[in-house]
Amino acid sequence: MNASPRILVVEDHADTAAALSRLLQGSGFGVVVARDMLSARLAADSEHLDLVLCDLELPDGDGCDLMAELHAVHELDGIILTGHATPRDAVRVRQAGFLCHLTKPISFERLMATIEDFFLGRLTTTGPGSNGQFQ
Repeated sequence: MNASPRILVVEDHADTAAALSRLLQGSGFGVVVARDMLSARLAADSEHLDLVLCDLELPDGDGCDLMAELHAVHELDGIILTGHATPRDAVRVRQAGFLCHLTKPISFERLMATIEDFFLGRLTTTGPGSNGQFQ
């Protein structure tokens, strides 16, 4: 029996983290929640993870710095969920290695479609707007 895919949710807003966790678990995913960069690093060091959902602004740093590190050290891919959608943010997010830049508020249906695309191998960084990844 295969284990459920495991998603690391890095979100400092408690209600948002709890809602994402409940929704993802209800869809069959294993979920690990981290509220800051330190907790995310510890989770990545100790857990098998398949995907990272990460906020941009964290209490102890920047989600782009975290993603670059998690990708380099653990070969993890990520989707950023943020309220920031300037062209500069999109460039930083892509350079950090995120596969997708989703702007809050986002519907759960769109988030789930994006996660499904990732697990089916349809989410790539082939260019701006590919699969609707970068806004």
